[in-house]
Amino acid sequence: QSTYKSLTDGDDVLTIGLNRAVDLIAQAPQRTPAKALGDHPEDGVPVTIHSGRYGPYVQHHKVRATLPKGVAEDSVTLAQAVELIAAKAAKAGTGKAPTKGAKAKTTKAKTGKAKTTGAKTTGAKTAKSKTTKAKSSGAKTKSRGAKSATA
Repeated sequence: QSTYKSLTDGDDVLTIGLNRAVDLIAQAPQRTPAKALGDHPEDGVPVTIHSGRYGPYVQHHKVRATLPKGVAEDSVTLAQAVELIAAKAAKAGTGKAPTKGAKAKTTKAKTGKAKTTGAKTTGAKTAKSKTTKAKSSGAKTKSRGAKSATA
């Protein structure tokens, strides 16, 4: 388990000594380890209780359910935790967050602009580059023609 601690105003990362660094790390708040409530009745995977940033929660696989206000961490039973996790999983659908790629595909499909814009942009760039080349070669031809006409 890693411990992180920010340097104070008087400390510089390039000049801090080993003793000072060890003192700062020792002052860092320690995390409390997760407490196992027991194995889930359906699949035998442990259900754990954690102290989080926004309060205590129970976890099974990747499903995390916050404990209701007024419920102490020590008083939660496995049955209560399983109920909370089941409610959270039912509320969220499958209990799994969509992957990044799936989210992007859904967004593109809903807007319908990504494919159209991409095709127009590619076509416009190609046409523009051909037009620019044609104009520049035509300008060279005209100027050559003008020079030979004057000479």
